[in-house]
Amino acid sequence: MKVAVTGTSGFVGTALVPLLMSQGHSVLTIRHGEPLPALDGADAVIHLGGLAHRTGRSTPTPEEFESANHTFTRDLAQRAQDAGIRRFVLVSTINVVAANKGVLTPDMPVNPLSPYGESKARAERAVLDLPEIGPVVLRPPLVYGKGPRANIRSLTRLALSPWPLPFASVNNRRSMVGLSNLIEAVTFAATAPGIEGRIFHVTDARPLSLREIVGTIRKSLGRPEHLFPAPVWLMRAIMQATGRSHMAEQLFGDLLVDGTALNIAGWNPRHPPEENLAAMAASLNRVEDRPS
Repeated sequence: MKVAVTGTSGFVGTALVPLLMSQGHSVLTIRHGEPLPALDGADAVIHLGGLAHRTGRSTPTPEEFESANHTFTRDLAQRAQDAGIRRFVLVSTINVVAANKGVLTPDMPVNPLSPYGESKARAERAVLDLPEIGPVVLRPPLVYGKGPRANIRSLTRLALSPWPLPFASVNNRRSMVGLSNLIEAVTFAATAPGIEGRIFHVTDARPLSLREIVGTIRKSLGRPEHLFPAPVWLMRAIMQATGRSHMAEQLFGDLLVDGTALNIAGWNPRHPPEENLAAMAASLNRVEDRPS
């Protein structure tokens, strides 16, 4: 099968392309910012690319999110329709429904947390409005694994430090998805029959706590956990007072995602969290150990 893929240089894309090729597929790379190529002869499109969520001074404007995430996706989907593509997989984000309360399910009303999520919600609609391309939408929560980027990279670097950390009492429950699980879910979505026109949430088999993430990272490298208890409310208050409310919610809050619809459709996560946490730790530990 010939698969056109966007975002091939990104965190997920660099892992997905080798998996596709190992399964015997050929890959056509679509680079953002370049003219869209003709998709004639392709069997499927996997759309990973777009403008990622960022905070602080580097936060894109709503217009930038709109152009990169909605407009580009709409144009790509139209190009896929013109080429007769019969499967279009959009890797979206759980942000699209994350402002809802409780466990997040695929059939919830759209309720984004941010302009980023709003642009992704419009991208989903643009794809689903073209049933001829066999659209499938995947909404992952935070993705972690080998070669992490953004906030999960910062957390991993903190876990790799030798210092005791005050996370022994942080037993929150946060759904995440390991990189090796996500790319297998994407290839499933690109090839499985009878799932066209559906939205799926993709998660690991169980949620993780901050205590478990940091402790597992350290143990995977043969180090002691070195965690001590501290009041979670106090850590939250300090971060909120210093303008890091979003980070405090990511570290200490709950986010539960229901991925059972994808399991019922035929995909289940094969890789336990410990495997992807260890891969993430090892990849960053090698970088940290390089001489300057």
